Amino acid sequence: VMSSELTQLSEMLLHIFQVSGATVDWISALVEDEIDGVHKESTANRLRYTTRIHSNDSRESGQDREILVRDMGRTATVEANLLFRGNSLLTKALDLHMRRLGKEYLEETIGERIREIDESDPECEVDPARVPRTEDLDRNWRNLISLTTGVWKAIAMSVARCPPELRRIFRHVRACAEDRYGDFLRSVTYSSVSGFLFLRFFCPAILNPKLFGVLKGKA
Repeated sequence: VMSSELTQLSEMLLHIFQVSGATVDWISALVEDEIDGVHKESTANRLRYTTRIHSNDSRESGQDREILVRDMGRTATVEANLLFRGNSLLTKALDLHMRRLGKEYLEETIGERIREIDESDPECEVDPARVPRTEDLDRNWRNLISLTTGVWKAIAMSVARCPPELRRIFRHVRACAEDRYGDFLRSVTYSSVSGFLFLRFFCPAILNPKLFGVLKGKA
């Protein structure tokens, strides 16, 4: 109903739950609804708690079970890969919450590296159409791999510095996603969390560091 004002609505509700000290509980409830809400009437959800796939009545039923399991697997994989990709009350609220709680964490993790890259302005173009000389292309690849590896290592080693409240939320995201999709897609354990932590936090900050306060000046 309020999709056009979703950002404003999520911000107002986040203010309310932060003041009441119930932010984690509220966002956790949104996570459960997003992953396993009553509106999720998919094949996997409808058959999840039935005993149809456990029947051994006949060869035909065995074939039916294989088809059902295969359909469930395909549906679950599609759902899991699209998890948290759209704009919803949950994604908007957690986006804002991560930026609020994670400002210092972002600075400690990648702030210095982003500023070094900005100041040095290294050659990282790896499109052969734009870099005709092979030696320049090889150099640019080395630069790009070295810089991205450095940023990745800084993030990978920063687990202990991630704000505890965000860690509790991510743990709940992982548990809910694993419970629903874990039988069909093992990688959901990681992709469910990275859908927020990378796609909606680190990557946007790297692409637009001024907007996230990592670099000074207008975004």
